[in-house]
Amino acid sequence: MTAVAGSGPLYGREPMIAAERACGRLRAVLEAYAPTVPGLFLYFPSRTQVSSALDEVVGVARELANEPLPATRGRGASA
Repeated sequence: MTAVAGSGPLYGREPMIAAERACGRLRAVLEAYAPTVPGLFLYFPSRTQVSSALDEVVGVARELANEPLPATRGRGASA
């Protein structure tokens, strides 16, 4: 991660940088301007048939967010 090496600021999800913040390699700046968001959001058109590529993107986003996959995939589910 280049921000740890001192290249400049980083905008990232808290869970992904928590270890670096805990040991002091990264610190928060402009915290007053950082949004508090309870998760990831993926917006896409709701259609009867979702492409397999979009279905895979939604699946990867859910895995990265550690969310369980719904029982029916490919039906416009959002992450």
